[in-house]
Amino acid sequence: MPKKIIIAVGGSGGHLLPAQVLASEVKAEVLFAGAGLKKNPFFDQEGYAFKEISSSGSFIKGSFKLLRGVLESCKLFQDFKPDMVVGVGSWHSAPVLLAALLKRIPIVLYSADAVPSRVIRFFSPFAKWTGLSFVEALRYIKGPSKFVAWPLRAALKKKPSREEAFAYYGLDPAQKTVLVFGGSQGAQSLNNLIKKALAELPVQVIHFCGPHEDEKSLQAFYGSRGIVKSYEKQMGFAWSAADIVICRSGASTLAEQFHYGVPALYLPYPHASDNHQRINALYAKTVGGGEMSEESHIEGDELPQKIKALLENAQQYKSAIERQRLFWPQLNLAEEVMR
Repeated sequence: MPKKIIIAVGGSGGHLLPAQVLASEVKAEVLFAGAGLKKNPFFDQEGYAFKEISSSGSFIKGSFKLLRGVLESCKLFQDFKPDMVVGVGSWHSAPVLLAALLKRIPIVLYSADAVPSRVIRFFSPFAKWTGLSFVEALRYIKGPSKFVAWPLRAALKKKPSREEAFAYYGLDPAQKTVLVFGGSQGAQSLNNLIKKALAELPVQVIHFCGPHEDEKSLQAFYGSRGIVKSYEKQMGFAWSAADIVICRSGASTLAEQFHYGVPALYLPYPHASDNHQRINALYAKTVGGGEMSEESHIEGDELPQKIKALLENAQQYKSAIERQRLFWPQLNLAEEVMR
């Protein structure tokens, strides 16, 4: 009889993307549980069974919602009878994990970032083990841990050829091409910075601007040298076409960037919890994945100069990424969960 697993998750794509990779790979009956899944644009509601659970952004201020979520989770456990609960960060997983402890259901945790979320840190002493993809994250964890590879979507594992990628976008393969995107939620401040930085550079641009940007205006700015979309489902084509990428530094972005070996200019999201994106970016820069700039400290022509330098030295960064991949964790999260 197959195992039954509840994945406790919610929030941004940074939490939901690896959770859904896990669900697609694990050999078990899976049910997602968390707050806001029904309206979350990063969750495949048609592909996965799920249950909405009340939650709050704080243990103390949202104590009533937390208690209600715990009671809802206990009722869910009675109906679904899970063998295990897997928590993938965010406050939305807290009521489910707390209920699992009360019901003595084994829990496993996974943190993709260099700084695990507060929920992961709080529950790590009670977990069977916590999966980590950054060595730096180990100092925040109490209890057993395992180093596992970043979960990567199946659609991204097979790399399109460069020719296929340029045909997909209708761009010139002879031109240098810069990929720009702000992560799962887009980034208007990043869009404005990059627009100015690329204005005078002789490059093609593939820019995924997020749902809150004026897509038509940005396309008019780039003209025929650019492709603008709010979101791209076929990210493999974008990565295969890119000579360099300008991006945030969430764990899912780094997983894709290192898989495709594309040098990056990291612009960490300045309001990320515990400043974890900056720490992710510092690590990636240290091992040769690219360069970093912080929005609040950018001055003058810093970005255009860094973009030029990345393009001129792209092969050096690609070689560093290839070397670094040899030392990264090889364990598969889904396989370890099933052990």
